[in-house]
Amino acid sequence: MIDTSPVVIEEVHRVTVLGAGTMGHGIAQVSAQAGFDVIMQDIEQELVDAGRRRISANLDKGVKIGKVDPVVRDQTLERIAVTTSVEEASEAADVVIEAAPEKLQLKQELFRVVTAVAPAHLLLVTNTSSLSVAAIASAVPDPTHVVGMHFFNPVHIMKLVEVIRHDDADPAAVECACALAERLGKTAITVGDVPGFASSRLGVVIGLEAMRMVEQGVASPADIDTAMKLGYGHPMGPLELTDLVGLDIRLHVADYLAGEIGDSFCAPEILRSKVAEGKLGKKSGEGFYRWKDPEFWQEMTIAQRDDPAAGMEVLREKFQMFREPAQYMTESNEAANLIDVVPAKFNRFVFYSGDLPHSAYISRPELLSDKPSEGRLTLNCFVSAIPR
Repeated sequence: MIDTSPVVIEEVHRVTVLGAGTMGHGIAQVSAQAGFDVIMQDIEQELVDAGRRRISANLDKGVKIGKVDPVVRDQTLERIAVTTSVEEASEAADVVIEAAPEKLQLKQELFRVVTAVAPAHLLLVTNTSSLSVAAIASAVPDPTHVVGMHFFNPVHIMKLVEVIRHDDADPAAVECACALAERLGKTAITVGDVPGFASSRLGVVIGLEAMRMVEQGVASPADIDTAMKLGYGHPMGPLELTDLVGLDIRLHVADYLAGEIGDSFCAPEILRSKVAEGKLGKKSGEGFYRWKDPEFWQEMTIAQRDDPAAGMEVLREKFQMFREPAQYMTESNEAANLIDVVPAKFNRFVFYSGDLPHSAYISRPELLSDKPSEGRLTLNCFVSAIPR
């Protein structure tokens, strides 16, 4: 009898990622860093080359700040092959993870192509953030091997993965997906196959309400995002996150959830109009914010730095900084003195990427050790673009 049970984590050696975009390149990177041989596929050579460049840039940045060993960077890049052929990418894979746009028919067609050539033990994973995993799985001969693994952006930084189990999923497939998430350095939560799962359902409704607040003139995008970051401890505001994810993606998800759940997920007119105008967020240069430098967000988010002076130097190197209200902070203004004069918990700065102003809220340093002589200082810098 032929064994058709899904692969177990101990037998996973080759991971294929379909899609080299925002999510795909990140999933390929963490898979290769975890020691798997990876094939990253997209429909055009230009797209896979761009994905590989983004992986290289992420790793170089990690080396620069001391988070990635140079040897690990080189080994990671050596483990990643690229192709434009779904069949070539899938024929010897143990796990295939699709990171295609949120369109049900597209994902179903990809899975049909994959299962026609892939090994019988294949674990087939969708990275959908909202679509029914059962509906995607219905396109393949054996849906028991299909699970959802919803990664978060940026994949190489965010620690959560939602593992979505549909009713027909083999428990062994779900177990393998959870173990794979752990191998990738993530924390997995298991969620039922319901519209929006857990995180998207919560995150989208917050984002849509933030858009309505902008639409109604309640507050600016920057102030709404700052309220969520400083008032609720969110690492990024809902409108910044929308720009990073893509307004078109948010609209697709909102329309789907509105149809499945109800009017609370109806997209506001401001979202529809921006998408119609091509203002899709960071990837197009403008959404709720203007992004002159596409890599700005990653460059400027500084958290849990051991050396406040070094953290301030990063800001000085790339930006002209202005202290509210528009008082120039000179090179001679030492970081230690700057932090010493902060009168409250947070101090606000305005600085520029080219001619684009941004806000930074910098906290007082805190001792991470109870031994003063061994204490390390922490600099938290919350950054948001200022809309025009």
